[in-house]
Amino acid sequence: MTVNSIECQLHAHLSKPPADGPDLVYGLVKIRKFLEHHRDDESATLTFFCDWVLHSRLTRNEESRTLLEKLDTALTEIDASETVVFSAEAQMLADMFSFSLFRQRLTGFLQKYHFASVWTEDVSVWQRVAGIYGDEVKDTPLEVIRPGHGFVYLKKLVVTECEPSEELVAANPTERFFGFLWSLTLNDGRTIPYQYTSTVF
Repeated sequence: MTVNSIECQLHAHLSKPPADGPDLVYGLVKIRKFLEHHRDDESATLTFFCDWVLHSRLTRNEESRTLLEKLDTALTEIDASETVVFSAEAQMLADMFSFSLFRQRLTGFLQKYHFASVWTEDVSVWQRVAGIYGDEVKDTPLEVIRPGHGFVYLKKLVVTECEPSEELVAANPTERFFGFLWSLTLNDGRTIPYQYTSTVF
């Protein structure tokens, strides 16, 4: 399939919000194919998110290298209670876990190649996109294979659905919430939990 054909399909598909998981995955597959013809440093992170819905194992390839190195840098220190002490990369981690990083890179892609920004522009639509994406990757471990790497590194990411805390619900009784629990497993066997919860508009 030519890049022009893929571009035409994307223009049609991205003009409306995704209806369900298969609809979202189809769009990300087409974006991934389009990026194969337009490789640059800015596309690596978006490629990572596209790959995750298609693969349960991710090798240390060029597309994932930069993002994984930043995640490793952010996980600088773990004490005996399994608490993470974040480095200056903490904001990038927060953006990763809230899928804001996905939104940023997808928005940049849509603007750069003049596609409709329906998926990312409206907050309520984006929350739907993020929720569907989370459902697609949850309970599917993302295993990172890094042969010959002698230092502690992020080996596996697992996303599971989680309920908001009772305190949060009590403080905001009129709001609806969705959330995901991230479990980050290092190659030495330690696991770090990170919970993200957001309101549903």
